[in-house]
Amino acid sequence: MVLSIFLAVTGISLTRWIDPLGRGPVDFKTWSSVHKSYNTKVTTILTTNKGRGLVDVVVNGGIYIEIKDEITRFISDLTSEGYQVQLDTTTNITAPALRDHLGSLPGLEGAILVGEMPLAWFEDDEFGSWEEFPIDLYFADLDG
Repeated sequence: MVLSIFLAVTGISLTRWIDPLGRGPVDFKTWSSVHKSYNTKVTTILTTNKGRGLVDVVVNGGIYIEIKDEITRFISDLTSEGYQVQLDTTTNITAPALRDHLGSLPGLEGAILVGEMPLAWFEDDEFGSWEEFPIDLYFADLDG
């Protein structure tokens, strides 16, 4: 027996695009023409050895020097909260390479990406219209 239940959902706002500069959403083709990813290298700058779980702070190498003092303070705050911290830099890394890097870290409890990083894109034409948008779940689910 197949039981189908349809519920009327009301009072839920549709997701909408909001940009403080008035720009519209960008599709994958447009985004990828501007953002070239080719690197697979991550450079480890620092690893703290004490802590209850690892937090990987990955910083875009193009801005690291400019924000080094702030990142150092942030890492100090994380270690004060009891975390082990690894600081990495990378530039123009591919999304699969970044995901592989995060998945290779034993005891990883979280990752903080600072600066421009690669995007993974969701694509679907399930309901008769094409949809594509960046999705962070690609980096959140490292074993699925």
